[in-house]
Amino acid sequence: MSNPVFDSLPRYPDDEQIVEDLTGVQTEDPLFSSEVKLIIDQEETIDSQKKSEDIPTDFDKIKQLVLTNQNLREFLTEVEDKFKTNIDARESEIKLLANELKHLNEKVKI
Repeated sequence: MSNPVFDSLPRYPDDEQIVEDLTGVQTEDPLFSSEVKLIIDQEETIDSQKKSEDIPTDFDKIKQLVLTNQNLREFLTEVEDKFKTNIDARESEIKLLANELKHLNEKVKI
């Protein structure tokens, strides 16, 4: 079965023929090939520049996170030290109060 619409479409043997028909430029032309290569090279260069611009941005973000993490660790260490100092001070106070209570109990017994 043949379809008149489908049969009326031109047949293209390959992509080069399509480019030639659409643009009027022969793909075997060395100038065409060098222009296409130049455009592709430029696009690849632009892509690699974009990627290289993204890397420092990502690196800066990571660096900032590391610094934030370090700052948090330092802060937590300070809090922990203060907490330990506070506990040590309370323990000393409790020992002093216990000794004082012991002396008071001894005085009451006498």
